[in-house]
Amino acid sequence: MLAVPAAAQTAFDNFAPGNGFNFRQSDIFAGPGALGVDLDVGLGFDAESSGSVRTIELALGLFSGSNSFSIEIYDSNGVLPGTLLYDSGPLVGLLRPVGQNFTPVVVDVMEAVDLIEGERYFLIASADGDTEAIWHRNSVGDIGPSVGQTNNTGFGVIARPRNAARVNVIPTPSVLAVAFVCLACAVRRCRPDLLPNL
Repeated sequence: MLAVPAAAQTAFDNFAPGNGFNFRQSDIFAGPGALGVDLDVGLGFDAESSGSVRTIELALGLFSGSNSFSIEIYDSNGVLPGTLLYDSGPLVGLLRPVGQNFTPVVVDVMEAVDLIEGERYFLIASADGDTEAIWHRNSVGDIGPSVGQTNNTGFGVIARPRNAARVNVIPTPSVLAVAFVCLACAVRRCRPDLLPNL
């Protein structure tokens, strides 16, 4: 059986070329030990490709604290986050202090988190303990649903420039199987001697 390599695809990306983003606009997310309140921020996006999430890249920076945060993915309940699909758990030491040379924070997703093209999802950042951090907004004019909540009292949503992020997926086996069948049919039409009967 011919193995079809699973190349990563982009389900969402609003970074500018070269991982550019807006240095002057950002949103704070903080643990309860930093500002006295628990602040979560995030964005909604419509998946541009189907597949299992492999990596999430984010324009994050650290203000202060123990450098611990979490990333969550939710499906959509109308215009608001719905069911929790993924929780990274505490990610420690990944944030660079604000003002240092920037590279996106990359979160490797080791669980099966499947996105469906055209469906809406929400990407949320939350800080732990005394961590105070920022999530920069995009610089390409991308406006869409931006969400936030205070002390886990429920998300609110507004339309404004979204935070800069990239979500990469690996096509699921069913998607790869369809691609292979299409390729096989195309080859059969050109060179029927190359393939056995399907």
